Amino acid sequence: MTEVSSAEDLEDAVNAAAPGDMVIVTAGRYSGHLDIEGQGTRESPVTIRAERQGSVGWEGPVTLKGNYLSLEGFVFGLESSVTIAEGTGHRILRCEFNALRAGHWVRIDDEATRCEIGYCSFTHDDNSQEIKGQQVVQVRRSDASGPDHHWIHHNYFAEISRGGSSNGFETIQLHQGKVRGRGSSQTLIEYNYFERCNGEPEIISVKCSDNVIRHNVFVECQGMLTFRNGHGNTAVGNVFFGSGVAGTGGIRFQGRDQTVINNYMEGLTASAISLHDGDPDDKYERVEDATIAFNTIVNCALGLTVGLRYTSKSTEPPLRVVLANNLFACPEGSLVHSPDNDLSTWTISGNIYSGHALGIPDPGGFRYEDLLLVALPGGIQVPQQGSPAIGGAEGDFPGVVEDIFGLPRPVSGKDVGAAQVSAPLLPVSPIGVGPDAAMSAP
Repeated sequence: MTEVSSAEDLEDAVNAAAPGDMVIVTAGRYSGHLDIEGQGTRESPVTIRAERQGSVGWEGPVTLKGNYLSLEGFVFGLESSVTIAEGTGHRILRCEFNALRAGHWVRIDDEATRCEIGYCSFTHDDNSQEIKGQQVVQVRRSDASGPDHHWIHHNYFAEISRGGSSNGFETIQLHQGKVRGRGSSQTLIEYNYFERCNGEPEIISVKCSDNVIRHNVFVECQGMLTFRNGHGNTAVGNVFFGSGVAGTGGIRFQGRDQTVINNYMEGLTASAISLHDGDPDDKYERVEDATIAFNTIVNCALGLTVGLRYTSKSTEPPLRVVLANNLFACPEGSLVHSPDNDLSTWTISGNIYSGHALGIPDPGGFRYEDLLLVALPGGIQVPQQGSPAIGGAEGDFPGVVEDIFGLPRPVSGKDVGAAQVSAPLLPVSPIGVGPDAAMSAP
């Protein structure tokens, strides 16, 4: 173990470190550009750790290069940012980012792979005077080295204000790279808690392929989880609480082979789930071969928008969508909005709704029932004894083996909606994320 108390000594110590070494930074306030380069391994990273959690404040840009460096326990000030410029296996753990002025608070460049951002907090981003892109976390997809395999987990994101323009202020952006979203990133974003993240209409913007967004909680966020480009992305087990706040939405997507399963949406004032029409110039690609199944939508202004149009030229309707075993409890407004009213290529089965009108000519696969929902302590509403949703799912769906709580579903006789078993806790809560949370086993 090496102890350092200056930027120069820190850079030198990491550069000289062997795999498994630890560099401890003495408690205090530091400033300046920190350029860290070192060589760890997957089994034995080089760790750069604050003397005590939160005891080291850093004011200035930080760059990580090399392989398997772990930056832990720092508090970053107004003029700070962290860039992972290159290499494999870098980690940013238990760090605090508050009210930074940087364009990107954390950026993973396209020459980096298998990087991790975990148990950090990102709070109070004032975008009101900004007119260009200022994502809190940006991941630039690598075209040269293939899938990225990044992991973003157990972080707390809160109080991200609206940008001075309507675009470029995502809380997390998975960048599309040079191939316009057709490349595979295979990044996992899970168990994060988002609270009033209002930078722009896309809270998480996915612009590449084969990513998984799961078990995150969104509270009063004025935007949506958006699959903006790319194909083969999955949203599973996420929770959205809108509390009736204007502009709160659920999941919006375009492209091929997208999967939306086991998600819970309540109190949203925008659409819970939205599917794009395609347009001739491919600004938005039409939805094809998507699966929307086992989701629960409660008290939302609109349950499902089919054929969201970017311009009047967006007239290529979604094709071959599976819409199955979703539970809709929306007492006001139409359940489904579809300007095309063309669901002829869809497979629709096992959906149950209560409340207001369906909103489109009945295509089959929907039935109106009293859902008999009850609220759990965590806030999610689930079917209670006697509900037609219990055991009411149609089809086997062998790939759906768990519910929103991660609890097992039976091979047959699954419940309609996101919950198979009543559990008192959300997938993640504020006490389970951020620098002070107990760390879960990977």
